[in-house]
Amino acid sequence: MTLARLAISSLILLVIVVPVLAQSAVPDYPVQQLALSGDGTRFGALGYTTNTSNERAYFVDILDASTLEILFRVEIGTHQPTQFDLSPDASWLVYNVPYTEVRAVNTLTGESKLLFPGGVIEVEELEWNPVDGRVAYIVGADVSVVDVYGNYDGVAVSDAESPGLVYQVAWSADGQKLATGTYAFGSDVAYIQIWSQDQLTSGGGIIKAADTRFSGGGDLLWNPAGSLLAARQLSSLAIYDTFTETQQTFLTLPGEVDPVSITWSPDGTQIATGYVDVIWMWDVATGSLVDTIPTTGIVDSLFWTDLGLIHNGRGNGMYLNGELVKEPVSEISTEVTVTPSATP
Repeated sequence: MTLARLAISSLILLVIVVPVLAQSAVPDYPVQQLALSGDGTRFGALGYTTNTSNERAYFVDILDASTLEILFRVEIGTHQPTQFDLSPDASWLVYNVPYTEVRAVNTLTGESKLLFPGGVIEVEELEWNPVDGRVAYIVGADVSVVDVYGNYDGVAVSDAESPGLVYQVAWSADGQKLATGTYAFGSDVAYIQIWSQDQLTSGGGIIKAADTRFSGGGDLLWNPAGSLLAARQLSSLAIYDTFTETQQTFLTLPGEVDPVSITWSPDGTQIATGYVDVIWMWDVATGSLVDTIPTTGIVDSLFWTDLGLIHNGRGNGMYLNGELVKEPVSEISTEVTVTPSATP
């Protein structure tokens, strides 16, 4: 099957963008999810408020990534987004509400664009390209790529040549390749496929597929400094070299627990995995566990920046290196004591 054009409705309206008062300098609410802009200068934090009738109103706060201070808030509405992401400079955000819509919102003007109308088909994973206006998201068995900065027309990447259903998408750090994870029909075996820039725009096919199958299925995350691709699996983490199409490293988590989140170090030499009440840090070259950071709650949103490990956890607020952030980082120490651990 060749690439097909996916017709996308483009309804434009306005949403509310509001400044945040100084007393709310950092998030002090349950952080549902975090996102980092492609240029690394802004975080987005998904949260909600509750009124007297116990109804929730969802929003995304835009934060300065160097201090974790809230700059302004984008109101989303009463329907809970399951995922969101930021454009390269955080001037736009995109979110999806299951069976309802995929919408892009200009965080500066409040302009809103309907990218996919939802309905009977649920949009699964989504991710914004780190260098341009394209957003990739899964619709049914296909991957749609929409240019939010352009005419909003989606290019549907068919999985007809794949062994099953697409469940995950991930852009490379340079924005030139898109990795997809695909389940094989009738089994728990999954495959990794890599799509080039040309194939996403001119109807090409798959250029690389990992020779090694992996069970389960979870996050895919490109190394920020090279061709390596991490695949989160059941109780483990596999590192693939997309040039040689071979598995380079295989990490088994302590106690064979399932990793909840993953993130690369800025230089691409280490990787961190989040779980319940703990974050593990690994050396990619050797596959050895090098550090353990205790924290509280489920770490299901995790990023590694020059500040350290930024993540969510139990209760209100966001965390830096396992510790709750109570004020802008410029006013506190970012040092953290980690516990050396033996290789599991």
